[in-house]
Amino acid sequence: MKCTKRWILPAAAMTAACGGAWAQDCGVGVWRLVSASSMGERHSFQMVYDEARGRALLYGGAIGVFPNYIELEDTRVLIGDEWVLLDVSSPAPKRWEHALSYDPARGVVVLNGGASFVGVPGNPNNHHIGGTYEFDGTNWALKTFGGPAARHGQGMAYHAADGRTLLFGGKHDVLGTWEWNGTQWVNANPAGTAPPPRGFAGIAYDESRAVTVVFGGGDNTFARMGDTWEWDGAAWTQKQVAGPTPRMGQGMAYDAFRRRVVLFAGSANPGGRQNDVWEWNGTTWTQRVVPGTRPAPRYIFGFAYDRHRNRFLAAGGQQLNGQFADTWELQGDPYVARPPADLTVEPGQTAMLTVGVVGSGDVELRWRVDGSSLENGGRISGANTQELVITDARVSDSGRYDVLVTTPCGSFHTFHATLRVRCPADFNEDGGVDGADVEAFYETWENGLPAADFNQDGGIDGADVDAFFQRWGNGC
Repeated sequence: MKCTKRWILPAAAMTAACGGAWAQDCGVGVWRLVSASSMGERHSFQMVYDEARGRALLYGGAIGVFPNYIELEDTRVLIGDEWVLLDVSSPAPKRWEHALSYDPARGVVVLNGGASFVGVPGNPNNHHIGGTYEFDGTNWALKTFGGPAARHGQGMAYHAADGRTLLFGGKHDVLGTWEWNGTQWVNANPAGTAPPPRGFAGIAYDESRAVTVVFGGGDNTFARMGDTWEWDGAAWTQKQVAGPTPRMGQGMAYDAFRRRVVLFAGSANPGGRQNDVWEWNGTTWTQRVVPGTRPAPRYIFGFAYDRHRNRFLAAGGQQLNGQFADTWELQGDPYVARPPADLTVEPGQTAMLTVGVVGSGDVELRWRVDGSSLENGGRISGANTQELVITDARVSDSGRYDVLVTTPCGSFHTFHATLRVRCPADFNEDGGVDGADVEAFYETWENGLPAADFNQDGGIDGADVDAFFQRWGNGC
């Protein structure tokens, strides 16, 4: 389908009154305010996108003006448009200006260092703190106090080509290029010239070119830098290019759909705090003009790319005499406005899974189950629209459903939704049909509980026992 405007794919079929082809420029859409305050005011924190769980995650930070900080240790995830506080039984200690990165190979969030005035195990005699922690989706675990010297304001990114997390820089001219393999830190000792020491640089891994990109930062006197460097796993290379004004505290993340690194905001020199958007394609920095309302200028804030909805998230950060509590999204084109949601149905019912995609130009959808594409026919319809319909649902239809979104610019898939078609004979719902289900049914039946009305005739009697065993004997 080809359109000359932005649209939401219709439910029944991808039809619209559009004339002529529209050539996509592989750009972005607009900024939208996601939440004004659910995160709480904070700055000097970090945010990542947890790919395994399909959610953005933030940790820590501070409130107030230096040195009168209120230090934070909360872990929050973005559910819908709200930041939800996770009940973490073993949080990492309070800190700010730490480094945070997501390791997709192991499905963990890696945290290193930071700053704190409240006292942290392993803390030296100043506010620099060491320690490397990992978050597995439930709890934080201390991995080591070894490796890089205690520091804050450093940058980290997962360098997929090597399967290691790269750490570089830090405030107060700390040196070294370090790599974390999940067990220990190793000083990479790169050959050739390394970037000059710096803190609060932008850092992101470019998946398409297998290099980690570093831009800008501030030296020991907070003089802003405007240089661009790339790490290929063995050596640093400076890219002799013009780009954004020198700055520090900017956000940088890789756009996996359009295959480029995106930079937002930061504290520049000249110009002070910014809210501009720049893109690096490996050769050139280009400023992207985004129409409409934009987030207020800021620095040392949370910034991440949500690869399942094709959007950037910017949250919080420092302003002149305080901090922000807002969260914004910079929508891609196309953009998933409504991801598929989990669904449970009874055998024989009709299962309908929906997705909402906003886009322009040529956009194709394809529903998949457990990674395999679906085709229309038989009990399945809408496999290439925003509404997938499965009639006469069967237990074998259960699985993880996502949508592959494809345009001339590239493709990405939504986070999966789980379709569960109940198996009535699996009475205890443990995933198997066995004697434990018989025991569970009889206990429920003897106690006269509503769930024992297996034939759903409004009464609990011997007919329910017969109905259960008929179903149980068939394996479902």
